[in-house]
Amino acid sequence: MPTANAATLNVVAAIIHNHKQQVLLTYRHAKQHQGERWEFPGGKVEAKESLSEALTRELNEELGITPTHFTPFLTLTYAYPERVVRLHFYDVWQFAGEPQAREGQPMKWWPLTALPRLPFPDANVPVVRALQLPEQWFVLTAPASEAQQQLKQVLSDKKVGGVYLRGDYSETLLEGLLLLCEHANCLSLLPVRNAAQLELALSRAARLGASGVHLPERIANQVTTLPTSPLLYSMACHTDKSLQQAERLGVDMAFLSPVKRTSSHIEVEPLGWPRFAQWAQQVAIPVYALGGLDPLDLATARANGARGIAGISGFLR
Repeated sequence: MPTANAATLNVVAAIIHNHKQQVLLTYRHAKQHQGERWEFPGGKVEAKESLSEALTRELNEELGITPTHFTPFLTLTYAYPERVVRLHFYDVWQFAGEPQAREGQPMKWWPLTALPRLPFPDANVPVVRALQLPEQWFVLTAPASEAQQQLKQVLSDKKVGGVYLRGDYSETLLEGLLLLCEHANCLSLLPVRNAAQLELALSRAARLGASGVHLPERIANQVTTLPTSPLLYSMACHTDKSLQQAERLGVDMAFLSPVKRTSSHIEVEPLGWPRFAQWAQQVAIPVYALGGLDPLDLATARANGARGIAGISGFLR
């Protein structure tokens, strides 16, 4: 553990994208802290420097580029034995200049799918996991008679990378729906309907071939720990306290809603983007925006710190 009076070091880091679904990584020298590992370029924030100023300066000094379009990705605090680091990660979508290794460090463009196989500093690992998650989730609530047709319609667009099968479906129908997701290379989540049967829900999801399970807020608030599982955990959140519970439980992602007013819950006051951004950027887990959204809201969601969006009717238009 760090010493009690250890100061927190603020750091900015850039997830630099190109049009080939690749990100630019640099390699830490052996003598550096957490050396001989790949990392997202960046560095510490200087006194009286804003995060955006620090990001621009660091990328210019390290790579000779100037970021021109970037959005917040994830902020997390990591306690190394010798120091506490608060890392502010940004997606850099556009930049001016050609990347050069100005500090003599190796650098390389890597496909996103290759990142889990690379060595990273410990604090970067949650970001690597988050980058494997899709930007768009569809929530399937259709009645059983329409579920397969509706799912085929959404998957045909090829933009949705994850499906939460929230409806109450038979196992036979679920097997068919999950097979559609698999053929579309799409992640899939099944609901947990009882906190006392969480282990059974995980076992059922694994047996049926789902990617993970989804915890409604009321159920997640009843548990203190989650069983270790190779499957994904997601959680529904409607307040900042439930988001903090999601972080404590260590779920892989949270769905925060409603961002906008919805026809199904017209009486519920929406969060709005400012409050969504404030809450989402206070937890070290990927947060998806949900509620009254459609794919056209993706850019706005990313600009407000969301990993992406989730929706129901907005994906069927």
